[in-house]
Amino acid sequence: VGSLVYTVIEAPHRGWLAKGRYGLIAVVVALLFVLRGFAIPHEKHYGYIEAARLITSNPALRHATVLVSSKTVGEGLLVSEMAMREPMPQDTILRATKVLARVDWVGTDYHSLFSTPAQLMNFLRQSGVGVVVLDTYPGENYFTHHDLLRRTIAQSSAFRRLAVFQP
Repeated sequence: VGSLVYTVIEAPHRGWLAKGRYGLIAVVVALLFVLRGFAIPHEKHYGYIEAARLITSNPALRHATVLVSSKTVGEGLLVSEMAMREPMPQDTILRATKVLARVDWVGTDYHSLFSTPAQLMNFLRQSGVGVVVLDTYPGENYFTHHDLLRRTIAQSSAFRRLAVFQP
């Protein structure tokens, strides 16, 4: 085995463009930013701020068991809004995708646990549900339990509408 010898070869010097490329990139990015305009993106509003405020501020609803059902991100939004208003939770929140159905994380494996309004009403009574938050925002998912809950509320005199919040 012989010795390995390397020589260091200097890269040829490039012109002013190579030396100032970072500055040139910064100027181009700044120009694009100015020309395209600056805007703060607006947060989508679904009505959960108002729903959480109603539930947490109404003394008649203290220590309520709340069922929330949504075809979109509404269940998590209500849980989050309630948690921000009640650092020491007084209410119990049931997510419909967890208690009315079995759904995997991506929503591909789905099974509704109830098939009739009578079965669902029996569950609501046994669980002590006092407040139902039903999201009517058109969602990307079709959940049988959500539609069954909507039909059950429409058919039963056991429910009284407290409020409607528009997105």
